[in-house]
Amino acid sequence: MSSYALSQVSGTVLDKNTMEPISEVNISTLSNGTISKDDGTFFIDVTKGSELTFSHIGYVEIKLIAKNEMFVYLTKDILKLNEIIVESGLVANSYSNSINSLTILQQSDIRTSAIDHFDGIADRISNLNWTGGTSRARYFQIRGIGERSQYFGEGPPNFSIGYTLDDIDLSGLGMIGQLFDVSQIEVYKGPQSSVFGSNALGGLISLRSADPSTKNTYNYSLTIGNDQKKGFNGVINNKIHENLHLRISSSYSYANGFRKNQFLNIDNSNEKDELFMRTKILFSPFQNFSILATILFADLKNGYDAWAPDNNEKLITYSDSEGKDSQETNAGSIRINYNFYKTFSLKAISSYSLTKQVHSYDGDWANDDYWLNEYGWNPIEEEYFWSFFDSNNRQRYNFSQELRLSNQKSTFGLYYNKLTETDEATGYLYGGRADYADGKFNFQKLAAYFQSFFDFNNSIKIEFSARLEDYFYDYLGTSIDNYYLETIPTVNYAQSDNDRKPLLGFKIGFSYKPNNFTNIFISQARGYKAGGANQQPYLNNENRPFGPEFIDNFEFGLKTGKDIYAFSFSGFYGLRTDQQVSISSQQDPKDPNSFYFYTSNSGKGFSRGFESELRYKPSKSFTATTSLGFLDTYVEEFSYQADSIKILYGGNRESAMAPNLTGSFGAQYNYGNTTFASNTNYKSSYFYSDSHDYKSDPYFLTNFTIGQLFGRINLKFWVKNVFDKRYPIRGFYFALTPDGSEKLFKSYGDPRHFGFTLDYSMR
Repeated sequence: MSSYALSQVSGTVLDKNTMEPISEVNISTLSNGTISKDDGTFFIDVTKGSELTFSHIGYVEIKLIAKNEMFVYLTKDILKLNEIIVESGLVANSYSNSINSLTILQQSDIRTSAIDHFDGIADRISNLNWTGGTSRARYFQIRGIGERSQYFGEGPPNFSIGYTLDDIDLSGLGMIGQLFDVSQIEVYKGPQSSVFGSNALGGLISLRSADPSTKNTYNYSLTIGNDQKKGFNGVINNKIHENLHLRISSSYSYANGFRKNQFLNIDNSNEKDELFMRTKILFSPFQNFSILATILFADLKNGYDAWAPDNNEKLITYSDSEGKDSQETNAGSIRINYNFYKTFSLKAISSYSLTKQVHSYDGDWANDDYWLNEYGWNPIEEEYFWSFFDSNNRQRYNFSQELRLSNQKSTFGLYYNKLTETDEATGYLYGGRADYADGKFNFQKLAAYFQSFFDFNNSIKIEFSARLEDYFYDYLGTSIDNYYLETIPTVNYAQSDNDRKPLLGFKIGFSYKPNNFTNIFISQARGYKAGGANQQPYLNNENRPFGPEFIDNFEFGLKTGKDIYAFSFSGFYGLRTDQQVSISSQQDPKDPNSFYFYTSNSGKGFSRGFESELRYKPSKSFTATTSLGFLDTYVEEFSYQADSIKILYGGNRESAMAPNLTGSFGAQYNYGNTTFASNTNYKSSYFYSDSHDYKSDPYFLTNFTIGQLFGRINLKFWVKNVFDKRYPIRGFYFALTPDGSEKLFKSYGDPRHFGFTLDYSMR
């Protein structure tokens, strides 16, 4: 009889990736059962050696032998497409019902990878590319559409790819991409202007952090690695009152930057020194009313020293002046939601951000000794030093207010945005004509939008959205020549009525669901991007403005998934009209910083291809993921004035930063409390710029992670760029050296990087 005596077993159920407790988990034997409490703990009376079953909606069911003070780790069931909610649209919608080409990375994907910034995980996303040239990725391209830079004089803060974090627009400020406590990454591919406006001509990247929850949790993370890598992260979630919840997260990271400056004899001239903090407050005084407030602070004190005149792959630099790529951002958002009449909701979203940036660099990438020894440049004989330095101090203020009225089928909204960006630059500006310049752009946007869903029957649905947007801008710029004392014209330009044309974007889609796990859809969408003004002081007002760009996109897709797999496919053809092309032209081969920047509308182009993703889980312990993107782009031939005499031609080829093939393959295997995960990304060659015909090299990158659970501790060993590849992330073709010869110069991504991360969860 004693062998059948009952004894009480205790334990704690945790999310395997977040290490946070899971409440209301069903725990059962053949004859007994219970559920876990808010803090994840449970007690159950069982016989010795009994098998316990743990199940919860959204998690993979597991069976374990009962033992006292046991820790149970549940893994989210990422194959259930109808349980993945897309949060960044006008209304929350399940991934399976969406008629967009979407890539979603969930918190489990992020945590398993041990990657701490978005630019480290971006290569897993098909047909997404990003531009080097800054300490962190700021400028993104989706399906070959997107900016590559925003140097002083290059034009207004208009972007083809939107980038948001917790309802805050940070387009062109992608340096804020810290992933700690981010619950989901959503990447929309193709025009999204009918929902998100003029900053989403080519798509949108949305990062959403975890909201305050009802549980009191305290999670911490510590990272150490080579390149003097160290990081500390923490999150505190507290239930202050029955209707008031608080979540505070912080992240600090440091690394030397994998460069050895031979001249200055330092190894941190390219350092990343980054602090990020976020506070979220959720107040729900009534069942139908809630306020979610978010406050962000980022202080990124990064250096910038990533180029060398000899293109060496040992990552040795020779600059005699240290560059900076710093950013300080204070931002916040308030989302107020009120539900009434059972099916209606009124939502008000306010956001603001104030960002200060410094981007400075040694323009010749070397020093006097280098130029003397390698090129015989003697400053005494030549009567000047081959030394150049550029710096730009930028400040951007961005405020937006949005109102949405929704029911179960339709949404109507109004949107207002005011953006002011000021710059102060020193160096060799406007082709060397000025050594100091400042500029100020003022933008205002006003939009009304509408989205509606109509069900023909249980299988066929129509979705329609439209947005009408008006915008107004002006620009004031002054320049000073302190060397030749030449008078440089002041630019005082305001958008004329002829240039001011309201922009209309729309999308219409048809969806057919033959069963509960398959969605077949087709759609047509028109996207737009606002026009702007060139900053070059010697342009007349007729040539200063450039107009808006449009894209008409046709798409068909399939999403399906069952017990062991989830698959999606999207094919697209986008026709670009009045395509904006940004050109840079060096004016003096004896001055490596003497560039003119000019943007104009070039005519037509296209972007066509497909994206597919597969997640396969043949067993509870093994998961494989693949993504594949194919892209074919074209830009019509265009001409531009390279200098006062020379006319050059561009286009009649693929777009810049548009690789034909991108792909990713990942695998994860769980053996008890041990996890093995790897991911390999591929990117084919692509043109670096619209101003020359040089292309990057194709490359593979492999990352690897091993994780081991010890109670409330998760210890991970990770390796990024396992095979220590040298891969280019930016290329410039110009005359840098004293002999005036033009050549291609490359900047490389990080070499092999490895370390340990320890995650710890407290009750």
